[in-house]
Amino acid sequence: MTNYLRRNRHELRYAATLIGITAILGYWIGEPAIIAENQTPTNTAVAPVAPDTTTEKPTPPHAATAQSPAVRLPSIQATTPPSTTPPIVTGHNGTTIEGRCTQYEPLLTELAPPGGWAVEKMSRYMSRESGCCPGVRGGDVLTSDCTFVRVSTYTHRSDVGLFQINGINYNPARCGSDCIIDNTLTELKDPRTNIQAAADLCVWWMNAGRSCYQAWGG
Repeated sequence: MTNYLRRNRHELRYAATLIGITAILGYWIGEPAIIAENQTPTNTAVAPVAPDTTTEKPTPPHAATAQSPAVRLPSIQATTPPSTTPPIVTGHNGTTIEGRCTQYEPLLTELAPPGGWAVEKMSRYMSRESGCCPGVRGGDVLTSDCTFVRVSTYTHRSDVGLFQINGINYNPARCGSDCIIDNTLTELKDPRTNIQAAADLCVWWMNAGRSCYQAWGG
């Protein structure tokens, strides 16, 4: 009996020793586990963090302010400035200035006598005498385009053409050998011939000491 108790006591002591050793080992082995749960070891590798691709792009400075709505401006079309030239008004038989025969003024300039004459003044005489109608005879009634209508009087039938050259100046039956104009009535219906005859009359009257415009009351 004594040996049995001694042997059990020895086994109990051995068991107590094992229990103590196990408790000590459990304490030291379990501590790292507690640290791992509560702390991050300094040598633990950290995975790189991928960039956030959902981040909004910064707003450009000019887009930060409110923009005014677009305004459509009316289109501007080029316009032609008004002309300062007076409009051409066709008058009697194509003249551009009433009271003159502008269509014959170039001929008046070309066929002027050596001493010259006032082209505009002669143009007005021409308009008064014939209405700018080259084929008219004294007493004829014409339309504005020089169309013959009728004879109103026969007292001046020898007057012919633009300047109404009178027969006393060209008809040998009236002026004999002293005729100033060496043309027939038919020839004097031509504008150039009639204006040349007027220049010859101008020279004749000037040689007589009178005005170039004597034949027309000037």
